[in-house]
Amino acid sequence: MRALIFVFFLMWVVPVLAVPEGAFLRQVEKAPKADSRADIKKLVQALTDSLEKDEDKAYVLLLWIVKNIDYDDYRYRQSEDKASSNHSRAVVPEAGDILKKRLGMCGDIADLYKDMLREAKIKAHTIEGCTNEVDKKHKKCQDNKGGHAWNVVWIENQWEFVDPTWAITGEQKTAMENVSRKSEYNREMKKRERKTSQNYDIREGRILNKKWFMTDPRTMQEKHKPYDKKWLLLDSKDRRNKKL
Repeated sequence: MRALIFVFFLMWVVPVLAVPEGAFLRQVEKAPKADSRADIKKLVQALTDSLEKDEDKAYVLLLWIVKNIDYDDYRYRQSEDKASSNHSRAVVPEAGDILKKRLGMCGDIADLYKDMLREAKIKAHTIEGCTNEVDKKHKKCQDNKGGHAWNVVWIENQWEFVDPTWAITGEQKTAMENVSRKSEYNREMKKRERKTSQNYDIREGRILNKKWFMTDPRTMQEKHKPYDKKWLLLDSKDRRNKKL
């Protein structure tokens, strides 16, 4: 009887098991070099060709970003200072090609993820908003602080939230968080331009923070306030409306 129950258990569990994490990691490790946005097509094809489920494709693309892209803390701090009337002279560096420098702010990272998903024929959008409250009248964040961007992805007939930036950072260190001077930043940029494909040590032990992949809308709502309220997706009908 126990054996029969175990068989039925396997029949129920096996179909919903995801691809093993190790298989995703191997896909990421053997992916071709991607030194500019012109390489997105071949990169996405190599990462997703062996996968059938959109969920698995979305996951392996996110894993590649986590393992290869750093968050640009310096540029974020400069942009926050620029938005403040007390620091109006702050100079925000140009974004550049995120795949060349392997570095970006939340909007750059969310746009890269969106573009990779669309190349994999998966519908996705970048959502802009705040991690604090939204000034609804002026469509900006209160006190000009806390601007953020994330994604919604069409998986298994409904919209799912993914925050690729927080999947990278979470409790982990980023390569740029201790860079505080323009001269240090410029030196780092020159180094990255010479060594685009280098797998920096800080990335090798980095893991994907799964809390921010296919996150429940109510969890997202705690720290993700979109400018457009429709992207709260608290109504199940909205989550299943592909035309959004």
